[in-house]
Amino acid sequence: MSFRRPAKRALILDDDDEEEDTSYSFKVLLPNSTSVGLTLHNPGPEMPMERFVNMLKDEYEKARKDCVLMSKRTRIDWNLGGKFHLETNGEKMKGMVRFAVFKPNMCHIIRLDDGSGTTSTMYENLWDLTPDPDLLKEPPENYSFETALADLIDNSLQAVWPFSDGDRKLISVDVSSDRISVFDTGKGMDSSEANSIDKWGKIGAS
Repeated sequence: MSFRRPAKRALILDDDDEEEDTSYSFKVLLPNSTSVGLTLHNPGPEMPMERFVNMLKDEYEKARKDCVLMSKRTRIDWNLGGKFHLETNGEKMKGMVRFAVFKPNMCHIIRLDDGSGTTSTMYENLWDLTPDPDLLKEPPENYSFETALADLIDNSLQAVWPFSDGDRKLISVDVSSDRISVFDTGKGMDSSEANSIDKWGKIGAS
């Protein structure tokens, strides 16, 4: 009697079997007029709002310890529970954060509303003017990283320059390993001719 060893099967991994890493980056505008960054890796299609807010709280507390200005701002009541919701491009998210709304591997500006209505009023003139990635592939001649950063800071300076001596003129530049954020207390854009997006929100317009 003879025994035959079972033939070995070759293990073939299809490209579809390997999950591609997906990350979502956010710049979150908070109810007390501060902001924090948050990056999530492979979060799945949805996340409970409570869990998302808790992550924001952790990032906020870290930033608050390192930033003197943030430590002087009004404290956020993180115990509001179901009252929190997110606003992005006019859409409100309550209960669950749906990541299908956001493009992966990009930074999105969103608002965290605590239900008081203050957040919507505070940021009503804020526009997300992040350029399309295809536009960044062909920058104007002699336009470098340093030039772009100088333009951003100059825009913030112009935004707060008209304020009177009694107004707060604040500009913050946050530098991290993967991004640089410039934030100011300017009045933003509105529908008036002097402050319209047509004047300040187009290349070469300002």
